[in-house]
Amino acid sequence: MGRSSLVALTVTVGLNWGQPASVGGFWSGNDLYHYCVGSTAQHEVCLAYILGVVDTDDIVRASTGRPRCLHEGVQADQLWDIVSRFLVDHPEQRVWPAAGLVAYSVQQGLGCR
Repeated sequence: MGRSSLVALTVTVGLNWGQPASVGGFWSGNDLYHYCVGSTAQHEVCLAYILGVVDTDDIVRASTGRPRCLHEGVQADQLWDIVSRFLVDHPEQRVWPAAGLVAYSVQQGLGCR
């Protein structure tokens, strides 16, 4: 995936942030919540989704000269904890696109800018 594709993906996620998932995005926060609180197999789907969003965000940050959000020592399960806790604590936000909720909750949880 080229730099322009990654920037377009980030812009798309950013534009969809203010709209319910029915307007854009593959999954809503409700969809992701279902996988995050489900069985072990569903937990793995949730974690894979989270890691995909976080990796994409990190690549876009690097390609646009912004500091990385992930710092050394952050574990995958920590990211799952951050996102799952956000989805549990903010059920009113779960109508929004899942990718935006993952990016927002991880950035808040890790203190990224």
